[in-house]
Amino acid sequence: MATKIVFRNNSGAITVDGTYKNLQYHSKSTITAGAAQKLPLAAPMPNLWALASTNGIQMCPSYNNNPQVDVWSVVGTGERFEFCDKAFVRAAPGINIYNETSGELVFSSNIKPMRVVDTISGVANMSNGVVLLEKTYNTARKYAVVMGSIPVRMWAGSDIETLCPRIQTSNGYVKISLEKMTQSTAGRYRGTLQSPTYNFLVVDITGY
Repeated sequence: MATKIVFRNNSGAITVDGTYKNLQYHSKSTITAGAAQKLPLAAPMPNLWALASTNGIQMCPSYNNNPQVDVWSVVGTGERFEFCDKAFVRAAPGINIYNETSGELVFSSNIKPMRVVDTISGVANMSNGVVLLEKTYNTARKYAVVMGSIPVRMWAGSDIETLCPRIQTSNGYVKISLEKMTQSTAGRYRGTLQSPTYNFLVVDITGY
């Protein structure tokens, strides 16, 4: 007879049981500076991705040729970590938890889950240099930031200028700020846009 096991956090809430399923680490890639870059994800849907950069990286939807899926303007260099909800393969020896109804493997100690350590959300003051988060977590760990709703301000003049998040992560330190980025007017997009609502996840990527 199978033994039923559940995991609870310090508050007593169940975090892993027979119905649980978490996003797992899929892959990582290096993101470098450039305008209007096509940066498709390698992980299958549904997925999330997180950015880490020692010196800071800024990724903003590209407006050079009208907004397009997976097209970004980038300032700086960093790493992109992808997580997805792909089906688990049969587990190697370890702690394995299966769905009580379907028998699907929903947790294994052999996979690398997405480890969320903090969430932030709000409505940004859309000004250059505004800090949305600046915090030092565990200095022995490495962190990255998942961009959910991105605060963006765009206006067209002699160039298209955008205000969008800049992410810096180093030795447990995480900073998210709004910085101005200039994009070329080579495209046909004209107009203004402002979306101040934001939400981010800070995830632990140590060993990934």
